[in-house]
Amino acid sequence: MVEIIRRLTMKILNSGKRPVNIYKRKKYWKRALFFAAALIVAGTLLYTDYIVEKVARNERENITIWANAIQRKARLVNYTEDFFEQLQNEERQRVELLAQATKHLVSADNSEDITFYSSIISKNTTIPVILTEPNGEIISVNNVSFDPDTVH
Repeated sequence: MVEIIRRLTMKILNSGKRPVNIYKRKKYWKRALFFAAALIVAGTLLYTDYIVEKVARNERENITIWANAIQRKARLVNYTEDFFEQLQNEERQRVELLAQATKHLVSADNSEDITFYSSIISKNTTIPVILTEPNGEIISVNNVSFDPDTVH
């Protein structure tokens, strides 16, 4: 048995292979693990940078969409405000015209032609009109959605 071990030992020594040094092997493992850790850290940093860029791009898009929506809403509000101001001015002019026509109709002499004033009053379909007696009693209503008998 001793002879077999001696032959194997001689065979290994004569084969040109160096004996394995456990400390060198440990050194190689440490370097390999350090290199793997460095690769993992580098990969993590690159992937994190990619994710941050992607989130930043999405946030920029969301901010752009939000800003555009706010601008559209502001334009709509301004347009609506201008529209209602124009509508208010038109209605004010109509009311003034109706008031003048009613005033001229009431103060007109029997000899004066009142067809123009009465046509303005009769063609009114939008301005609410309530005719009353001097004591406040309602004579007639036009373009108003209530029963004159129920109002005192």
